Amino acid sequence: MVNVAWAFAPKSGTALALCLALWAGEATAQGGLVNSSFDTIPNPAEEEQRALGFRQGGFVAAPILFQDPTFGSGLAIAAGYMFQADERSSTSFFGLAGFGTTNGSKGFGVGSSLSFEENTWKLKFYGGKADIYYDLYLAGTPVPLRQEGTVVNLEAAYGVTPELSFGLGLTNIDTSITLDGPGALPPELVPVAQLNLVKASFDVDWDRRDDSIFPTHGSLVSFSIADGEFVSSRGLLDERYQKAVLGWSQFYNVRASDVAVLRVTGCTATDGAPFFLSLIH
Repeated sequence: MVNVAWAFAPKSGTALALCLALWAGEATAQGGLVNSSFDTIPNPAEEEQRALGFRQGGFVAAPILFQDPTFGSGLAIAAGYMFQADERSSTSFFGLAGFGTTNGSKGFGVGSSLSFEENTWKLKFYGGKADIYYDLYLAGTPVPLRQEGTVVNLEAAYGVTPELSFGLGLTNIDTSITLDGPGALPPELVPVAQLNLVKASFDVDWDRRDDSIFPTHGSLVSFSIADGEFVSSRGLLDERYQKAVLGWSQFYNVRASDVAVLRVTGCTATDGAPFFLSLIH
C-alpha cells in the first residue's frame, strides 16, 4: 500500500498539540486529517536564540479543531513542557492531550520525547486510551462498531550523526470491538473482538528538518520493520505478523506564515493480521 498526501498548515506552535492528540488516537488504530486555525502559542523554531537546558524550557497549551469523514468534527486539547537539551539536539517535551468528536468518540494520552547529547540518544514514550465509533464495510455493507483500546509505546534510538539514528521500539495494544447497536458481531469479526498485541520494531530515521516539532524546511525519511504477536482473549486467535513501513516527508516554507508538506508512505504486511492493524504505521 502506498499513500501520497499534501498537507498545508499555518505556522504555529499548535503542531505540538497535534502530536500529543495523535498519541490518544493511536490507541484507536484510526487516522484523520487535522486542520488548525489557532495561533495561540509561539513556535520555538522561530526564536532567534534559544535558551538551552531543561530549566530554560516553557509550558505550552493549544486547542485543535479537526474534521474527519469517519468520526465527524472534533476538538483536541493539549498541554506540554518543551525544552532543548543542547544546540544540536531536537526539541524535547512532556505532554498530555484529550479529544472528543461529534459521533461520540473520545480519548486521552500522555507522552514524552527526549533528545540529548547532540541527538546521540533519543527516548520516546506514550500511553493512551480511546473509545471510538465507526463503520466497517463488509461486502459493501456498513457495520457500526464501537472499539475501545489502550496503547503503551516505548522507543529508544542511538544517533550515529545528529541526522541519522537507529532504534528499537516496543508496543502493547489491548483492544475490544463490539457492535454499536442491537445484535451480534458478524462471524468474521468474532476472532478479533478482544485482542492483545505485543509488537517489537527496528526503526531508522534520517531527519534533515530544521525543527522536530514544527519544521519549515528539510526532509524526513523513516523506515520501520516490526514483528508482532496478537492473542485473542477468547482463545480463537494466536498468530504472528510482520510489517514494514517506508515514509518520506518534504517540508516547504511557501510563505512567511505557512508551510506545505509532501508526504509519501508505503507499507506491506503479512496476511492474517486483524483489519485495524493495517492502519497503524
